[in-house]
Amino acid sequence: MALVGSTIETIEETFAGLETLGIRNIGFYAIAVAEDTASHSALTANELLQAAEAIEETADEFDVRFLWYPPIRFDNDRPLSVHVLQGPRCSGDHAVRIEPDGRVIPARGLWVSAGNLLTDDWSEIRDHEAYQTYRRRVETDTHCDQCPGLLTCAADCPRDPAGWAEGWDGKESQSPVTA
Repeated sequence: MALVGSTIETIEETFAGLETLGIRNIGFYAIAVAEDTASHSALTANELLQAAEAIEETADEFDVRFLWYPPIRFDNDRPLSVHVLQGPRCSGDHAVRIEPDGRVIPARGLWVSAGNLLTDDWSEIRDHEAYQTYRRRVETDTHCDQCPGLLTCAADCPRDPAGWAEGWDGKESQSPVTA
């Protein structure tokens, strides 16, 4: 489920509707901006904390399991709908995205190929700078004084754009942006 201003406003109704359908597991990803500079529904970095708190409290109230996907950085050059349709890059931090041609794309950071699953050894892919950068970021506790123990903070601070996914143009057939 994409988290933007309008979905946060109706989160309790959404949980109630999903409960009537028997849905007990929900994945969330936010469309986020570091600073609010345009008219859109993307969440600012600080609003991500409020959204995470609302999700965790509401999920507890409805006894629903939830999973946080890395936020997607909003690009003013693309409509919000493209970002929402893009969806999360992969199913979380312990996963990767594999493109049809074998390119391995990390869960967070710039859309950059860390190697090719069809031609490269996994050790080479795992040691790519994109993964080294991510591992350095999460080697220490990512909780801060502003987060009251939110679960999403254990993976990476949701307010820090360095941990967001970015760079994909939303079209599978086109080459992604590379670093």
